Amino acid sequence: MAMGNRERMLGRNHEPTKDQILEFIGAKASKSWMALEEFMTKKYDFQPELSYWGDKNGWILRYRKSGKTLVSFYPEKGGFTVQVILGKREVEKFEGIRGELSTDIIRLFDETEQFHDGRWLYVRQPEMGTINDIEKLIQLKRNPRPKT
Repeated sequence: MAMGNRERMLGRNHEPTKDQILEFIGAKASKSWMALEEFMTKKYDFQPELSYWGDKNGWILRYRKSGKTLVSFYPEKGGFTVQVILGKREVEKFEGIRGELSTDIIRLFDETEQFHDGRWLYVRQPEMGTINDIEKLIQLKRNPRPKT
């Protein structure tokens, strides 16, 4: 998916608040954003990290631990894009859950170039796939923490 066609949150010197992000992405996308944030909080002990990735990508919210990114959210006018990078092992695991995913996500996976280190999936919300799809992709990368 060409990500450069989306209006991003720019301005290195103006770190956006959560409310500003939610207003920028719009009401419909905000529901998806908050559902994914809740999933991350409940299932993983990763701290969200808001970073500026230059004038092309703008502000992003990443969930990282020990130098490895689990998932990144790119706020965009009227929506957002979720980036999940599936390594070689996760690409193999994908085949095991293929039947549980929406046709949007299967098509995205099939059309995404296979690099030496895996596939970089960019899922546009709320138009593409479901929150459940994204949660399953994240869980391919790392199992959620056990329930307490």
